[in-house]
Amino acid sequence: MSNEVSTALQTVGTTLNEAISPGDIATIIGVVLAGGIALYLTWFGIRKLISVVKNAMKGRLKV
Repeated sequence: MSNEVSTALQTVGTTLNEAISPGDIATIIGVVLAGGIALYLTWFGIRKLISVVKNAMKGRLKV
């Protein structure tokens, strides 16, 4: 029983090592970080745009 579990775990580990490389992991992390930064900056840009439009409607223009 213990030998079967050990063999199964080794097979899974070998399969994962062959399927996923460190380069793949680095690529995924980079894409997630880039997407997060883009969403963060977009959020601030939209807030700034809304603020500028609201102030322009009130007659107060700021840069």
